[in-house]
Amino acid sequence: MKKSKNNSKPKAITANPPTKPEIISEKSAEQWVLWQKIGVVLITFLVYSFAFKNEFLQWDDQLYVTSNKFVLEPFKNFGALIRGVYAGNYHPVTMLSLALNIILFGKGATSFIVVNALIHAANAYLVYVFVSQLIDLQSNS
Repeated sequence: MKKSKNNSKPKAITANPPTKPEIISEKSAEQWVLWQKIGVVLITFLVYSFAFKNEFLQWDDQLYVTSNKFVLEPFKNFGALIRGVYAGNYHPVTMLSLALNIILFGKGATSFIVVNALIHAANAYLVYVFVSQLIDLQSNS
């Protein structure tokens, strides 16, 4: 038997073009970011929640809260509250927040600790948003 010669050029083997990676929908991405934000806030609050049963410390709490007549009676001493220097520091916003805490929740340590945990959780959220924006700026440049 004779073998027939095939004078045609060999066919080039072509691979299928690479497919695009599966792209997450915009809605799914937004939901993922939302869950990340919620997670940051919840984890931060959870970490601080172990302190909710604690009492005031004898470190500087008496200077700022428990023995500070300006914080304990803010309506009588409002001017002194925002102008005063406490424990060598001038920070009127902190003093106003301590006075507001007493007005709203009373003099117990737990309310101060819970409010502090909420402030830390809010700050963790803001750090997350800030870092996310930095990453977006970096990836877009």
